[in-house]
Amino acid sequence: MTTTPVLALPNFIQPFTIETDACEEGIGAVLMQMGRPFAYLSKKLAPQHLGLSVYEKEFMAVLLAIQKWKHYIQGSKFVIKIDQQSLKHLLHQRISTPLQQKWITKFLGLDYEIYYKRGVENKVADALSRKEIATQECWGITRVQPTWVQQIKDNYVHDPYLTEVIKNKGKDQDIHPEFEVIGDILRHKGIVVVGNSSGLRHIIFRELHASSVGGHSGIQATLTRVKKNFFSPKMTSHITQWVKECEVCAITKPHKGPYPGLLQPLPIPDQAWSHISTYLIEGLPKSHGKDVILVVVDRLTKFGHFIPLSHPFTAHTVARVFLDTIFKLHGQPLSILTDRGTVFASAFWKDLFKLLGSTLNYTSSYHPETDGQTERLNQCLESYPRALTHQNPKQTRDRTIRSLTGPNLDHRVIYRTGSGPPGCRSDRIQTVGSFDR
Repeated sequence: MTTTPVLALPNFIQPFTIETDACEEGIGAVLMQMGRPFAYLSKKLAPQHLGLSVYEKEFMAVLLAIQKWKHYIQGSKFVIKIDQQSLKHLLHQRISTPLQQKWITKFLGLDYEIYYKRGVENKVADALSRKEIATQECWGITRVQPTWVQQIKDNYVHDPYLTEVIKNKGKDQDIHPEFEVIGDILRHKGIVVVGNSSGLRHIIFRELHASSVGGHSGIQATLTRVKKNFFSPKMTSHITQWVKECEVCAITKPHKGPYPGLLQPLPIPDQAWSHISTYLIEGLPKSHGKDVILVVVDRLTKFGHFIPLSHPFTAHTVARVFLDTIFKLHGQPLSILTDRGTVFASAFWKDLFKLLGSTLNYTSSYHPETDGQTERLNQCLESYPRALTHQNPKQTRDRTIRSLTGPNLDHRVIYRTGSGPPGCRSDRIQTVGSFDR
């Protein structure tokens, strides 16, 4: 019906013919000239139209066909062929419903004649109205499973200790109650047990350290992430060795050795989000219109907010996102430590926080160690995408801002506190001017 010898090109000198038909669930129509079709219409009825009468469905089929091909038939006389006898006298019938009254107005201004065509002869339109609509069916469910799951099962056979543990699970006296078998996988206190295969352990390490999930994080963060999901003897020593030997970490991460001279650290705050530090990271590849990150760190909990910005920005822009994010979530800080950038040294910035009652502290020029905590977090921010895109630097544009401002860095573990920043964060609500100076 749609091949080249069948379909014809329209000739606007010859009259057009429209044949329509409707069934219980659909309508069909064909536009022809001299017995040759050149356009088809097949449409499934909407749920609100399924309850219409046969007369109204046939009426609707003619209406939709005219609306679809109006650019062909307008301005010339055309013929409508239907298999509904009552529609032959459409313009002379009494309009019984508001819907029919609305439809009849669509025919005004058109020059046409309606002829009856028996349903047996109206094969093309009838076939289009009964076009089978594909239904969604579920023939089977496929469960995707990582390839290393089968490796874990196979590795139990080569581990004498784990083999003995699995055999004892079927006996009445269980000498290893901390172990259980779930779905052919041995678990230790609910965590998957990995055998003595160094290759399998290295695959797990690579997935949780070198992928975007791990982001080439440090020893403590990687170890915590692995222990949440897997159990294996000597896991700590293996992870420590592998992180130290990671080539990408050695190339991309900064040196954190001791610096000469005596440090004068800032006093430790006694309340979360009472003393904070801010920093602007600029010069990043533009991603989704953003190329700047405003870093705000709580000096007590080390929790950080990473707010994307775009050039050009002003002190008013930075102050607005600061108030919308930090002030709204954590209240008014007692002090803010910043560098001597033009934004933080502007009169607007100083006057704003003077009115709010916050003290502004500035780092010494050319001495970033004054705010070493924020500088350390900035190193993590910058090394994270650098490590992820080490093999393919072209990915940096698409992943830099999105990865830095996403949730991945919020899951890092501070080994001094034993938990991630959200875990040691305490909410604090203060109103302007309510501090005891």
